[in-house]
Amino acid sequence: MTLIKQHPFNLDGRKEIGKLEWSKKVVVTLMGMGTLGLFAFGFFFIALYTLFTGEVGFNFTIGGAVYISVALFFGTMVLHELIHGVFMSVYGGKPSYGAGIAYFIHPYLYSTTKTVFLRNQLVVIALAPLVVISLVAIGIMAAFPSIAHWMFIPFVVNASGAVGDLWLTRNVLRFPKHVLMEDRKSRLII
Repeated sequence: MTLIKQHPFNLDGRKEIGKLEWSKKVVVTLMGMGTLGLFAFGFFFIALYTLFTGEVGFNFTIGGAVYISVALFFGTMVLHELIHGVFMSVYGGKPSYGAGIAYFIHPYLYSTTKTVFLRNQLVVIALAPLVVISLVAIGIMAAFPSIAHWMFIPFVVNASGAVGDLWLTRNVLRFPKHVLMEDRKSRLII
């Protein structure tokens, strides 16, 4: 992968034309969408599982599987943010990471940077974890059908958790591609 050098943008003479903020209404809506996404992506995963393995449904046994499942759940969330950070770095950003609770109702992990990006760069950064983790999970399912059932948690958690990234992408695509955007953790300045 070739790193793209990002030179600081000269913001003199530019003005703020919009912002996206994580309001309580947005957070609650995205939580609902994420919950629906769990079911939708769960059904999609099971269809792929059946396609690759020929089996209908799968069973997890109690015991060590609980620990593996918990590790996959949290590992997927951390990996999701690390992938955002890698793509921020590709475009010249220096990512930082953290965790929070939005409006005391929704815990989350985040990655952010003080770097200003062009619209399309931000779209790539936002969608990268969804694409990368989904393709890896599907690739593992296809290559190793005997362990395909373990891809359920990373695939579904990542896809349903990406609703915020999809919401951000949908909203920033309304702006021209030459527009600059800066992530400020709880809002995006355009």
